[in-house]
Amino acid sequence: MKKTKLNLFFILPFLLICLGLNGQNASNIWEDASIDDTASMAKSFRNTTPQEFNLFSLNTATLKNALEQAPKRFTSH
Repeated sequence: MKKTKLNLFFILPFLLICLGLNGQNASNIWEDASIDDTASMAKSFRNTTPQEFNLFSLNTATLKNALEQAPKRFTSH
């Protein structure tokens, strides 16, 4: 039991740091969007509508560039 808690004590902060660092790289791929930006888009039927929400748009050019820069599978680079 003590060993499990000790492992969790070391593993959890490590995972949180890794996820935080990974999120820094993708921060410019998603951009804030406003309701006005989405007003002209087609809407689909929903059973519920959230009271609070955030809207984002995907910067596809930045995403494509990031994917082109990513290392290829099964290569040493």
